[in-house]
Amino acid sequence: MKITFLNHASFVLEDKNFKLCCDPYLFGSAFNNGWNLLKEENHEKQLKNLTHIFYSHEHPDHFAIPFLKSINSEDRSNITIIYQETLDRRVKKFCEGIGYNFLELKDKLPIELNKDISITCGKVPFYDSWINFKIKDLNILNVNDCVLENPNLINEIHQTLNRKIDILFTQFSYASYAPTKESRLQLAKNQFEALKKQDKLIKPKFTVPFASFIYYSNIENKFMNDSINSVMSVNDFMITNLKSKVTILRPNQEWDGISELDNKESLEYWKSIYENLDNLKYNSDISSIDEFELVEKSKNYIKKLKEKNNFLIVRFLRLIGLFKDIEIFIKDKNKLFKFNIFSGLEKIESVNDKKNLISLHSNSLAFIFDFTFGFDTLIVNGRLTTNSAYFQRFKETFFLGTLNNTGRYLQLSKVYKYLDANFIIRCLETLGLKKRKNPTS
Repeated sequence: MKITFLNHASFVLEDKNFKLCCDPYLFGSAFNNGWNLLKEENHEKQLKNLTHIFYSHEHPDHFAIPFLKSINSEDRSNITIIYQETLDRRVKKFCEGIGYNFLELKDKLPIELNKDISITCGKVPFYDSWINFKIKDLNILNVNDCVLENPNLINEIHQTLNRKIDILFTQFSYASYAPTKESRLQLAKNQFEALKKQDKLIKPKFTVPFASFIYYSNIENKFMNDSINSVMSVNDFMITNLKSKVTILRPNQEWDGISELDNKESLEYWKSIYENLDNLKYNSDISSIDEFELVEKSKNYIKKLKEKNNFLIVRFLRLIGLFKDIEIFIKDKNKLFKFNIFSGLEKIESVNDKKNLISLHSNSLAFIFDFTFGFDTLIVNGRLTTNSAYFQRFKETFFLGTLNNTGRYLQLSKVYKYLDANFIIRCLETLGLKKRKNPTS
């Protein structure tokens, strides 16, 4: 059996008659021109004769549609996409529609791919998933960027598998907007503490930090790079604080999953890139969206929400503090707007408190209105500025689109389908109605 690291959250597992690639995001921008890989490399040799592709979730730095479309159509019938079972089955329909085979994984139910390989996939709210590969006597756990701050969630995974984990692949830096440097430093620290907790509870032989080999690559979010965890700082932390052996991989590096590696060359590879971070390519949006078009897009956005959700529930939730009006400064237009969940976007002349504003590009606002995943994209790419309190209000106003994007809707008749304790807790934490548990507790 051979493990070949590709980039970011992607690696290849290869055995006799089996070649599986995890989360291949290998080129181009992601999250509406907000993220890029630290360095792109060629992986043509490593990707030949794939039999399976596993996707952990729909985010474009994992489920990269350009990669799927780059594979020759005649080769797609030889590849099976592996994905968690979802409410809307949207990924299944898309992949089958462009010629791939598809295997849906039920939550925490083991499946044998052949006599030597079995896999178990588990969901983590809202949309993430982890996967365990049991290949003969080797156990690999890929938690990619599942948010595993809560020890209960980590224990749940460990107890589900009930086996010794040889290799843990896990995220090492933050991947969401934080308004201040202090809050970004806290996110970075939380990630360190999560690594420590995973090591303590899962007890892997090797820990491979990955799924963070990106940079905030737009001129609007460049500031978000000021506190990211570099793989060098993660390596230093892990050596000091973790019991598992630290394994740092570089693109196209091969590993048997058994031998302890010398990380020197890999660390040097990544160090040279991190040191040149300010000089990497940074994207910009040169096209503005017309004011009238933005207003129409906001009305279409509300129309789509009304088609899928019970707005009597929305009205009730507004009474208790959610879905409040939001004041937005569109910086490329130099104009103020107000968004109302019932009437849409309208231009205003002034605001009472200029600190309580969302400032963003018209392109980003249009992206929210155009796609159910648009708001989630903005939260991840960080192409906005505001303060912490108003950012929370922003999330409370636009979270419905993100909820719908997971196949969940505010409909009394369908709520029972997703009344999962972990999901409800994560919703309450996201909306600021429940304090997140300290990852060290």
